[in-house]
Amino acid sequence: MKLLKIWRDECPENPCSWDNLGTMVCWHRRYNLGDQHDFRSPEDFQEWVKEIGRKNFVILPLYLYDHSGITISTTPFSCPWDSGQVGWIYVTKTCLREEFGVKRITKNIIRRAEEILRAEVKTYDQYLRGEVYGFTAYEVAGGNIVKIDSCGGFYGDDPEENGILEHVPGELREPLRKAGYLRHGLVVTEDGNELSDKREVRRFLLERGLLPGCTLEKYDMLRELCA
Repeated sequence: MKLLKIWRDECPENPCSWDNLGTMVCWHRRYNLGDQHDFRSPEDFQEWVKEIGRKNFVILPLYLYDHSGITISTTPFSCPWDSGQVGWIYVTKTCLREEFGVKRITKNIIRRAEEILRAEVKTYDQYLRGEVYGFTAYEVAGGNIVKIDSCGGFYGDDPEENGILEHVPGELREPLRKAGYLRHGLVVTEDGNELSDKREVRRFLLERGLLPGCTLEKYDMLRELCA
């Protein structure tokens, strides 16, 4: 019997360290957001854009909502007290020509660039909100429980979108897909059971005779699985 446990990745990579299309320039008195840059103020950045020419950029605004955690978006939030614009994400058309291998920047390329910039902000938002997950796969057989695979760094809680289904053992892909959104501590089994806490995991193993009840707490892997 194979089981899969989902956990929150506590040490994810900052997506701003990746080779992204866009550059995020932000200013905030408490948070170090976006990419590193040398613009002392939003006005300095706007002046630089003006000097080069606004038409030579694809730029989207960045808004931050700060209340019991932070979240970032390219569209404004409804709360005017805890949110506001903190910067921009941009790409130059020179970079777009290199990226797409074209000489002329069409409306379709601009539209595609904006889609990519929004997707990069979405991933960064998932990082800021702690929505980065990993999994550990276990196999229970012969009275033993063994860790067979583990991987982290999946951004977002939708298994259909974040790539996790491509990495979990084949028998566990459909059960994980059916479980829907990922959450810390979720355990799914290869026969489609969804277990939400350690008591349910223990009961599941005991009822199926997969582990001797008198020795449950002696298994380090089981303690990890039930944590």
